[in-house]
Amino acid sequence: MIVKHKKNILSEKAYYFLRDKIIRGEIKANEMITEHNIASYLGMSRTPVKKAITLLETENYVKSIDGVGTFVIGISIQDLSDLYEVRKVIESLALKTAINNIKSQDIEIMMQKLDDILFKYDNNEIIESSYIADVDDEVHNLILNNSRNNYIKKLFNNIKSQIIRYQYEAYILTDTGKDSTIQHKEILENIMNRNFELAKKSLENHINWSFNVLSQALSNNISID
Repeated sequence: MIVKHKKNILSEKAYYFLRDKIIRGEIKANEMITEHNIASYLGMSRTPVKKAITLLETENYVKSIDGVGTFVIGISIQDLSDLYEVRKVIESLALKTAINNIKSQDIEIMMQKLDDILFKYDNNEIIESSYIADVDDEVHNLILNNSRNNYIKKLFNNIKSQIIRYQYEAYILTDTGKDSTIQHKEILENIMNRNFELAKKSLENHINWSFNVLSQALSNNISID
């Protein structure tokens, strides 16, 4: 039992290591992943790495080709469309029960982070795209985590990592961090005022805008390499 538990821990370590590298674009689309290299880097055998890769394949991060190897799957516009369609429905439903649960103090803390980002933009300071993506994730998590619908939370968790991947790509491929930050502020202001209809409208508009920006970037064949 102890050995099995240890193997599970190692496979989880390998899984999150690879998944985070893919999400952040550190392992790029069409790049080959080898069990031997990953196992050597992480200081473990190939068995837990193989298990991690199998799980990543079921989640559509990688594709294994017999006799060739395992490659990172790129981002497609169709996948993006499908994901954002589901995302908009889930987040709008989550907002319905979350809007009166989110503490004003938590909104104020989040608003301060957004104001800090806008201040840096206005003063031409360098802002890491990864940081903007992380704050973006925090705003949406504030809504999801405060929803009283546990089924919505479970559904969102199934697609969350893919959403984060697209968020990272959006800020890498496009210079839209300031616009996105302004939209996040509008969403939070409407939540602070407990105005569900306006909050829902601003949330859905933001998700639609995010899809359009990223799909346009992808369709223009901007390289992700």
